[in-house]
Amino acid sequence: MQNPDGRARFIHNFEIAEGLENSGSAIAAERNEPWPGGRTNHYLFDMNRDWFALTQPETRGRIRLLREWRPLVFVDLHEMSTESTYFFSPEARPYNPHLVVSQRESLEIFGRNNAKWFDRNGFPYFTREIFDAFYPGYGASWPSYYGAIAMTYERGSARGLLADRRRGPDFHYRDSVRQHFLASIATAEAAAVNRDRLWRDFRAYQESAVTEGRRDRIGAYILPSGHDDAAAFRLAGLLTQQGAGVLTAKTTFSACGQSFPAGSHVVPTAQPAKRLIRNLLDPQVDLEADFLVEQERRRAKDLGDEIYDVTAWSLPMMMGVKSVACEGGAPGGGNFVSHGGRMTRAGALTGPEEAVAYLVPWGERPAIQLLARALRAGLTLSSSDRAFTAGGRAFPAGTLIFQQADNPADLRARLARFARETGAKVAAAGESWVSEGPSFGSEHVAAMRAPKIAIAWDEPTSANVAGATRFVIERQFDYPATAVRVEDMNSRALDQFDVLILPGGGDYATALGEAGVGRLKNWVDRGGVLIVTGSAMRFAADPEAGLLSIRRENAARPDGEAAPGADDKSTVEGTVLADDAAAAKAIAPLKEGPDATAGVLLNAAVDPDHWLAAGVKPQVVALYSGGDIYTPAKLDAGVNVARFAGADMVLASGYLWAGTKAQLAHKPFVVIEGKGDGMVIAFTADPTTRAYLDGLNTLLANALFRAPAHSQKAD
Repeated sequence: MQNPDGRARFIHNFEIAEGLENSGSAIAAERNEPWPGGRTNHYLFDMNRDWFALTQPETRGRIRLLREWRPLVFVDLHEMSTESTYFFSPEARPYNPHLVVSQRESLEIFGRNNAKWFDRNGFPYFTREIFDAFYPGYGASWPSYYGAIAMTYERGSARGLLADRRRGPDFHYRDSVRQHFLASIATAEAAAVNRDRLWRDFRAYQESAVTEGRRDRIGAYILPSGHDDAAAFRLAGLLTQQGAGVLTAKTTFSACGQSFPAGSHVVPTAQPAKRLIRNLLDPQVDLEADFLVEQERRRAKDLGDEIYDVTAWSLPMMMGVKSVACEGGAPGGGNFVSHGGRMTRAGALTGPEEAVAYLVPWGERPAIQLLARALRAGLTLSSSDRAFTAGGRAFPAGTLIFQQADNPADLRARLARFARETGAKVAAAGESWVSEGPSFGSEHVAAMRAPKIAIAWDEPTSANVAGATRFVIERQFDYPATAVRVEDMNSRALDQFDVLILPGGGDYATALGEAGVGRLKNWVDRGGVLIVTGSAMRFAADPEAGLLSIRRENAARPDGEAAPGADDKSTVEGTVLADDAAAAKAIAPLKEGPDATAGVLLNAAVDPDHWLAAGVKPQVVALYSGGDIYTPAKLDAGVNVARFAGADMVLASGYLWAGTKAQLAHKPFVVIEGKGDGMVIAFTADPTTRAYLDGLNTLLANALFRAPAHSQKAD
């Protein structure tokens, strides 16, 4: 297909990367080494889930190219397991409800043409299985929301030049090349034959989106200022970079019966990007009702569900941004300008020139980045465990305090530069008097130090989980973290570090061995801060490891009874199964884990009295997947700093099994337990998944930077 100017309108998803940004360059210069690998995918990111989060420069480069060319057909070519054949469209159910009928019909057209050519060449294939079209963050889905026909093609991989398969003949790499080439040419043929239809459908997609937006119950989404301005600004930039029109108010304005302050962002729905906007900002995108009925039927028979990926991705929830769905038309009054697409707001240092201290309110990513720069620069600072009022202004718990007397004469100039670089807000204080809350010299104000952070690497860690965690620390926070192979922890390698992160993965107990586990416990007892996330909790909560008092739960029985023990008698008492319900109960395993969840957003309440929650909102949203649920920490063992909400409120977005919802209620999300002079901080759900859970940044930063300030580790 051709553009009016002659350019091709058919694109495959090859690597399209922009130059690396400056993020991380300061760390590289400090270490006198190049930034690792020269590319962000050094972190082993699954970039195929990054298309609306835009955390990676490669993704941002692709988005820019697609917005420039607007290809009507987009194919994301992949490889899958060696034993598989070839997959092409139509995709499996469920389908995203924001896909239009013409797009689903076109998927059938392309699939049938591919099938014709595969039949002629005797190539096996399958469709409508495994790979669904629900999550909007794939390369095979994101282009759909500017009106393209987007598809994924998967080929079984030889994992080299030749694979010895269990089923069928040996598989050669050349077979992958040949079949991907054939599918690509067949797709180009279908695009050429259906050129006029595709153009008509593309135009109709844009026009109908505007019409739907005008008639929609929601006329605009508003991101009010005054809640987390840095995150709201970033979210507005994310939407703008993906083609959505976003306006920023220069003055106060009224909408949907409310008044909103200057600096608020408005996202009207009456625009061509309407379906993308609703996809990313709606609190819930529903799965098809009959599909859910089938998944419940399968679950009852222990067949496993057919949900391929997460069922929730609301960006306001994940980024901790307040979002108001405004019913009716576009906002009235006010003075609006286009947002422009920048991701970082303008930072500033304000206040008197002759300052005795400089205060940085805690709770936003720019404050974390400023802290990282200050620690790397060797500045002296502290952080208040409690909120306080100074100079007539309220500052949240966690606020950073730089006292001029403890720092170089050019402190103001340095902090002003850091504010410009990060978007942080710095307030100069003409006096140290605090009218409410702890004074700067209080025992409730902790001296911050530059912690040396290690992250477990290689087996048995999950490459994607470890990579995402390191990416958040080094790229988003701009602070160095050293990768340490798990096998090397059996030496004295940990002694040089203040913080160790065990990311989700496999069998840490076996990898460390009894001696390694003993050294790890000893390191914590001597003041180390151990942070455990996601599936690594299985190791830390195992009584044989002895690192945490909490335990992983079995599935709760529907009748509330404890699971009976095994009976070793050769005969047992007879029973009568009166109905299907009794029969189902009779075949239920005595002990098993809760049913696995594909991925949902859960509400968690935060304990405001603990320093680990400093600067954190009263409620956060976590991404939960799998089936691990943990008991709460007892008061004499630790603190449940964040715990999931009650059964009627715990689900923020997505689809969660009823039994799992009930069992998750009030269970811990974040636990801290003291061990000797150190501590263990446990995140029962990974806070860095895909690096797009910005709303959890402050909790993680507190664990990384504030925890060492509260440990008793000797320097």
